[in-house]
Amino acid sequence: MFARQTTNHVASPAINSDYAFVDSHAVNMFLLSFVFYYAAAHVLLLIGMRRRYPVQSNAHPTISVIVAARNEASNISRVLDALIDQSYRNIEILVANDRSTDATGDITASYAKKDARIRVINIRDEPADLPAKKNALTQAIRASQGEILCFTDADCLPGPRWVETISAYFVPEVGYVVGMSPYELDVLPSLKYSALDALMHRFVAYEENKSSAMSAGSIGIGFPWLCTGRNQAYRRKVFDEVGGFEQIKHSISGDDDLFLQLVRRRTTWKVSYVYDRAAAIPTVPPKTFRHFVNQRKRHFSAGKHYDHATQTLLFLYHVSNTAILIAFAIFILSGFIFRAGLFAIILKLVIDTVFLSSARSRMMISTSLLNVPYMEIWYCLYNAVIGPLGFISTFEWKPDLKR
Repeated sequence: MFARQTTNHVASPAINSDYAFVDSHAVNMFLLSFVFYYAAAHVLLLIGMRRRYPVQSNAHPTISVIVAARNEASNISRVLDALIDQSYRNIEILVANDRSTDATGDITASYAKKDARIRVINIRDEPADLPAKKNALTQAIRASQGEILCFTDADCLPGPRWVETISAYFVPEVGYVVGMSPYELDVLPSLKYSALDALMHRFVAYEENKSSAMSAGSIGIGFPWLCTGRNQAYRRKVFDEVGGFEQIKHSISGDDDLFLQLVRRRTTWKVSYVYDRAAAIPTVPPKTFRHFVNQRKRHFSAGKHYDHATQTLLFLYHVSNTAILIAFAIFILSGFIFRAGLFAIILKLVIDTVFLSSARSRMMISTSLLNVPYMEIWYCLYNAVIGPLGFISTFEWKPDLKR
């Protein structure tokens, strides 16, 4: 299959040797098995994106909005102003000020004096039994009074209908709600970026949009494994039922995806994804490539603690992606002999385009389909290179990185 049978082909012994290896039936079948897996995964995710729980608008429970902040003096005012202006009024706003050394504490204290719905939980000691961010969130959750807990970050900018939209998804059987958090430069217009940083931001935005689509699809098929802590909500009952972060305290990261997977395994609560753009929370992208790599290594590090089924499925997915890219490189370098590589990359890009096109129409993400071939090359390299670093590097929450 895919072999070019000809008696007139002239090539050097080295190329003939390569041809005998890479154009064999066994190698083609091996490659096609990866293509089939990649296609099957996206078909399932597409099916998942079609499944949605109904929403309701007649319930108005008390909602606690929680923001963990460490040295966020440049951002905290914007997010607090956005939360104060929420259309949903039955809320309390809790800021977990985690050992900040800048003006974060002073700024949040001034807001608390002006609005009785705002409370500041000042954390002064480094936790001994929980990673820093999980400890900050736990302290805020313990101090909260809401039936539903909503979470976002200090460098985010929720729209005025965020809480109102999220709350409508909590029908009786739903215990966990996940939303989008796209990267947008205008969240913090005062930040200055280099041309190289701007190119990185285009990829970061693409990767986040693809992750959002995969999150929505996996939730729809009943196997949620991915979400972002910048835009999620769950019932307080859910937090108590799984014992908080105790079971996942061994990971610095994972107050979002690991917690979501814990809820999937340990409870019968349903998870719902919010497709309404009013519930999307734009956030500022990493400042520089170094910030981006550090952030993504921290995110990938949670993968060490995924259950074996999730690890296996994701490993095969990323291996499939990498194998297809390598096959295409062999196709180019072999002088157009290894035609299976061309078939594999074309099919992959068709699958990616269809998948993201569906996500664009259902989730209103802004990914340009013309960028898919270019971005997918970087996506494969990103997962193959940076992904493994998350398993071997060490991290801390909010490290001090210099430009």
